[in-house]
Amino acid sequence: MLNPRNIKALYRSAQALYALQKLDLAHDACSLLLSIDGSNTAAQALLGRITTSITASNNAKRAREAREAKIRAEKATLVKAVRDRGWLIKMSSSAPVDAQDAEIKLEDPSDATSEISVPVLLLYPVAAQSELVKGIRESETIAEHLEYILPDAPWDLEREYQKVVDVQCYMETKDGGLIKIGRKVTMDKVLSGGKVEIQDGLCRVFVVPNGKVNAWIEEFKRRRGK
Repeated sequence: MLNPRNIKALYRSAQALYALQKLDLAHDACSLLLSIDGSNTAAQALLGRITTSITASNNAKRAREAREAKIRAEKATLVKAVRDRGWLIKMSSSAPVDAQDAEIKLEDPSDATSEISVPVLLLYPVAAQSELVKGIRESETIAEHLEYILPDAPWDLEREYQKVVDVQCYMETKDGGLIKIGRKVTMDKVLSGGKVEIQDGLCRVFVVPNGKVNAWIEEFKRRRGK
């Protein structure tokens, strides 16, 4: 303050600002020093380091902004894809189920017409078990995945879940009822009917043995007050 042209003060100020990563201020201090003493080699070297850091910082900022813009664009594309298909998504205020990083995805995140994969939580209410399938394509059926999941499940002590034909699949409707999912019905047909919702990013599917379907449905209705 007493001597704005003090070379040592300007140099130490530039060093301190550079150490604090206040790069624009460090650049100003070093530039002012060199405007007073253009042959100061220490200041020239310091200005080089500061300029390099500014360039790296700007590049990192542009890369970060580009990534964020890409993420926003992909989210908007996914929202459009879901809306175009007539699917319903509901987010609850309660803590969602741990989806283990599974999420609704487009095969091509930039193309709303590309195929969507949906995480599906398979619930086995009779056996008090559950299983997460991280992605079922909209063109696939639940039965296709049960084909490799069901045989010899370690928790199937009564051998009720050995084959796809041994079980029936249901989803809860948005009105609290149940809808049966046929073995040949694709995920897109299930979700585009307007009767069911993807809840907190997951489809919940009840898998019930044939012999216990009626009892389970009655219990389901009783719990829902139907």
